[in-house]
Amino acid sequence: MFREKGAALEIGVRTYMESLFNEYTKPVDFDKNGQFFSTEGGASSKSELFKYLDEEVDLGKSDFYVLIWWKVISPIFPIVS
Repeated sequence: MFREKGAALEIGVRTYMESLFNEYTKPVDFDKNGQFFSTEGGASSKSELFKYLDEEVDLGKSDFYVLIWWKVISPIFPIVS
């Protein structure tokens, strides 16, 4: 669909998704004054994102229902879901 720009768009989307995912997976800690701050996410959460992005989905099927797919797949990708 995007021809020669497709590869560059895919890299850009993956990079953005990784940074967004890292923001959501940062553990929250509290300092001695009760103020919260975030730390870096773990490597296991990053591998979950890459497994999700590499997941093959047959969207061309007429009986594909995204909500049923997420219900089935959410135990495999708990952070992403």
